[in-house]
Amino acid sequence: MSEVISPLLHDCPGVRHRFFSRADNAPDIAESFAIAPERLLGLEQVHSARAIAVRNEGDTGRADGMATDCPGLALSISTADCVPVLLAESEAGVVGALHAGWRGALAGICEATVAVMESLGARASEMRAALGPSISKQCYEVDAPLLDAFEQAGELERAQGFFSRTSETHGLFDLPGYVAARLGGIGIARIENIEHCTYREEMRYHSYRRAMHRGETHRGRQLSAIMLEEK
Repeated sequence: MSEVISPLLHDCPGVRHRFFSRADNAPDIAESFAIAPERLLGLEQVHSARAIAVRNEGDTGRADGMATDCPGLALSISTADCVPVLLAESEAGVVGALHAGWRGALAGICEATVAVMESLGARASEMRAALGPSISKQCYEVDAPLLDAFEQAGELERAQGFFSRTSETHGLFDLPGYVAARLGGIGIARIENIEHCTYREEMRYHSYRRAMHRGETHRGRQLSAIMLEEK
């Protein structure tokens, strides 16, 4: 397996996590966490601001963020350019995971996931957040009207700091930078971006945009997962 770890989360007692590559499959990931496959949980991700609390294998559904205080349940997020975020508050014994594209980040998926973690006893000021493999600013060209959506949501001023115009109609957008700013805005001080670009690192990661540019029909995903260890 060619997984990547976050040094920030690696130092959290009782927390296990990994950002996996395109070569890793769910059964192998479950085995690496020493859990049964059914305890590796995922979501039907829809670019929303919906986050849920997970207490057993049947608690998942349509959402883009989840949190648990139950040891032995691994929360997994699938991505192929969007930002996977893994969160931990080890003192409270709560972990979370979320999927943030620009739509979900703008809608509030970071805030919603942290709110669910807080409902389980965690404190934002004590959380650690790690941003996994995602598309880098240099590879993420967007239409300038993207900023219209941010303006309508009252987020234009913050978003402009992560947008560099390349022409009258296009620009480059720093998605992980914007996601980190949203997390910081709700009181999370310890944030790490592992800075792996899904678009550039072709041998390691799937990229939706790279596949689209090449006209490829197969557009895979990779997983990121976090779990409280069982005592």
